[in-house]
Amino acid sequence: MNIEKLKSEYITCELCKGQFHSISAHLKDAHPDISVEDYKRMFPEAPLLSKYGVAKIEEYRKSLEKIEAESKITVVSTESEDSVKKTVRSVFGISVSNKKGEEIKVSVLNDSNNTKTQALIPEVSDNYIFNPQELKYQLMALEMNLPCLVWGHKGTGKTEGIEQICARTNRAFMRVQHTANTEETHIVGQWIVKNKETIYQLGALPLAMIHGWVYVADEYDFATPHVLSVYQSVLEGKPLVIKDAPEELRIIKPHKNFRFFATGNTNGTGDETGTYAGTLTQNSANYDRFGIVVHKDYLPAKSEKNILIKKTGITKEDANKLVDFASKIRKAYASGKVSDTISPRALINASQIGICLGDFMQGLRLSFTNKLTAVDEEIALQIAQRIFGNESTDSSETETEVAV
Repeated sequence: MNIEKLKSEYITCELCKGQFHSISAHLKDAHPDISVEDYKRMFPEAPLLSKYGVAKIEEYRKSLEKIEAESKITVVSTESEDSVKKTVRSVFGISVSNKKGEEIKVSVLNDSNNTKTQALIPEVSDNYIFNPQELKYQLMALEMNLPCLVWGHKGTGKTEGIEQICARTNRAFMRVQHTANTEETHIVGQWIVKNKETIYQLGALPLAMIHGWVYVADEYDFATPHVLSVYQSVLEGKPLVIKDAPEELRIIKPHKNFRFFATGNTNGTGDETGTYAGTLTQNSANYDRFGIVVHKDYLPAKSEKNILIKKTGITKEDANKLVDFASKIRKAYASGKVSDTISPRALINASQIGICLGDFMQGLRLSFTNKLTAVDEEIALQIAQRIFGNESTDSSETETEVAV
């Protein structure tokens, strides 16, 4: 059947006598107070779809079946023969054992011919350093198909850690950033006009569920509780029901490889420190649905030094000083002496700037202390002065010497 030949055959809306292909889509735009059920009660004999509309829905249905078929063939279950169990040591380069001393194994998916999936598999970064205990818990979530929340201070590598787990286990990684303006339609999908046609465009969550991707709800505690409620059935391992979608897209069942992770600076109970403005106290029932909650802390000093050396090429002596500064700032923050702490991200920036300028005190100013209150900055600079001594030059002289 040539669908385009049916495009000129419309049906009439009995409310406004306009000509349309879909009464459902038209009601949303022109008569939002009237549901499809109301319309059917008012005009029981009136059609809801034109022949063109019926044909397009059938086309969508076949397309969805094709997607599901591709997903089942190319994105395999962790229980199938198309995935392989490997030791954590062989995949991540570190040994992780259970209480019996047995080395834990993780499922690695085989290569896929699904181009959408392949494009979302991250690249492996040799610079990322895993905390063995935290890695073990996150791999448990992956293997047991339990939704996992990873929370902790800024810059601790919460999202990057999940990304690197996906890179090493050959899984597609779908990251969705949450803000105070995030709406349900941003997550599940919405009606859009494309090529003068009204179609339903699936959001990132249903696409991840269909294809078997790892879905990461980033900055989870920034979204409003009523928006996060859209995740509740999914967190329970049940299908996603999109009430506004056309019938063939209304119920999305999770693929066997679909996994759900969330990240945040808080665990949903609110920010008691005032450091993370914009985070909200969340619905306890929503957070109760996370099977595993990992509190991600800063890495041990030795590991943090290694990160600085690997990522910036800084000397071991200078790395020791910077990590010593970070440790003292974090202790001061924990005891309430300063109102903000330094992240590994800021420490890396301080290293790079310090190498460029030949002045690590100035590197710390530009990457960290200039963001603090006047009182906190004074405390931080005193700590830095005790560690780095008089090696810092005047900021105006330094800026003059550097060619931009």
